[in-house]
Amino acid sequence: MSDLGIIHCTDISREMPAVDSDIMYTRLFGHGEHNLYSDSARLKVYERSGTFPKVTKAAGLASLKIVLEEDIVFLATKSELIEDQGWNVFDLTEKEHVHARLLLENLPNGKYSSVEEVLEDLQ
Repeated sequence: MSDLGIIHCTDISREMPAVDSDIMYTRLFGHGEHNLYSDSARLKVYERSGTFPKVTKAAGLASLKIVLEEDIVFLATKSELIEDQGWNVFDLTEKEHVHARLLLENLPNGKYSSVEEVLEDLQ
């Protein structure tokens, strides 16, 4: 594979890449077929510029809202939200992309019935 410049795409929680490479491509795709293309496009921009483009057109809680609305299921407890949505990446600032877990861990314990309730408790 390395002779042909092929990047081994793998789930590193299960196995390490078969060859050494300057690029590691692993579990970048979120839930849903639509992410196969948007995440790949973001990686391509990063490879060319050294900077990841924004995940959404917003920042802060507005960006988190967009990301959570994609596939969140309610009623959900704080721990369920962290487990199901904590891996999602959103734009904390114009240049800082973080996992939703960073903010969701600040929620008070309880059950949530909407994204709006989650955001209200995070403000």
